Amino acid sequence: MARITMQDIADELGVSRISVWKVFNNVDTVSPVLKSRILDKASELGYVKAAQLAESRLCGGETNVAVVVSRPESSTFWSTIIHSMAETFSCEKVNLLYVYVPSRYSADFVFPEILRHHMVDGIVVINVYDTEILDMLNALPMAKVFLDITTDYPFLRLKGDLVLLEGKQTVKLITGDLIRNGCTRIGFIGDIKYALTNKLRYEGYTAAITEAGLVCENDYLFYDKIGINEYYASISDYLDSVTSFPDAYVCVSDFVAHFIYRYFLEHPRRLKNPLVVTGYDGSFEYPAVADSITTARVDTRKIGKLLADRICYRIKNPSMPKEISYVFPEVILKDSCLTPVI
Repeated sequence: MARITMQDIADELGVSRISVWKVFNNVDTVSPVLKSRILDKASELGYVKAAQLAESRLCGGETNVAVVVSRPESSTFWSTIIHSMAETFSCEKVNLLYVYVPSRYSADFVFPEILRHHMVDGIVVINVYDTEILDMLNALPMAKVFLDITTDYPFLRLKGDLVLLEGKQTVKLITGDLIRNGCTRIGFIGDIKYALTNKLRYEGYTAAITEAGLVCENDYLFYDKIGINEYYASISDYLDSVTSFPDAYVCVSDFVAHFIYRYFLEHPRRLKNPLVVTGYDGSFEYPAVADSITTARVDTRKIGKLLADRICYRIKNPSMPKEISYVFPEVILKDSCLTPVI
């Protein structure tokens, strides 16, 4: 086998050779994210051994935490949380490292050396929604904090703390507001098999419907499994199949809500009556619904600080009982709806 060079690492990542050189010569002008990517790739290609990797990456005597994340670039929601964690750790003299995992498990997947050789004191797991990968992370010996898990993951098996965005009571309140404002035919859209938080939001929707003596009509429900890159196609196919739309759709997230707005922007003649759409997250990255629909606003900066504080506590207190925490968002009620084209 040919000897791996710095140029090989640079070519694999699409970065300059000088950036790779700086990382291995401790020149502090490379961003932490890029440094972590370079070291992970070097480890993967066999350029450095575990001890060398640790020396390049970690500062002796300090606490080292890895954020384990899948698709961090997929949303500012996740990137803001990670950035807030980094800010908090910088004030606490904690080294934050980045470990990227795929969105789906495959038979040839292995963790990078930094996890396999236990080079960190703790990990924070965010945006990882594959049960097999979660199982692998859960088996690691270091302190762990998970932000959400898959719906089918038995959370009593977790060997770390679990932080959840409260959804059941929050979405029950949002759905109840729709009912008080005269909506009687209310649907729900969102993949409830993807994340535990999604399922809890659906439970809040059904609780409000049941308490009001209404019925969850099957024609207005779309909670099937949706592929990561198939959201708009799947939601469009569902909406194409609906012959008469409800008074409102409760969406599992603003991300889903903005696809409904997009659909009716592209198919304006399909809407015969006003349609209220609600979301969750309070994200400003989807202009069609940003600050205009009823939603639950999550303070992602505070979530990041909470996760950073929680993993530091867990590292310092490994024998304390594991905890499940619910973070309540701020419900933002809006008087807006999609209107038919005349």
